[in-house]
Amino acid sequence: MTTMAQRPARHEVEVTGHLEHCDGRVEALRNLRIARCSAVRQRATTQRQLKALIVTAPEPVRAPLATRELIAVCAALRPDWARHDDPATAVKIASRSLARRHQHLAEEIDDLDELIEPLVQAINPALMTVNGIGPEVAG
Repeated sequence: MTTMAQRPARHEVEVTGHLEHCDGRVEALRNLRIARCSAVRQRATTQRQLKALIVTAPEPVRAPLATRELIAVCAALRPDWARHDDPATAVKIASRSLARRHQHLAEEIDDLDELIEPLVQAINPALMTVNGIGPEVAG
């Protein structure tokens, strides 16, 4: 599926066979945005998996996890790994694993954002000054 932002570039490639505005910074930005987009999708999937896991968990496990700070609470769980064959413990182990993956992906996204913003600013500084336009839209 082609997004509105990709259409001009795709059209240019179809017509000329290459992108006219393809300097090193633009290519670097494309590469970083690919990694960021992948991390965002994986983080959303991880969050959905975690919520589905908690919905099906036994009540004694589910009750303390029904919180706005779900990721932090689950990441801090300290299940007894020796009892991994118990369904309640297995839910805690899996929840902890998914929550820590979510945290790692969030950090990765933040790191990529720190790299993307200056690139977008260097490539198109005028667009970044427009109210409501950030690195995601301008990039």
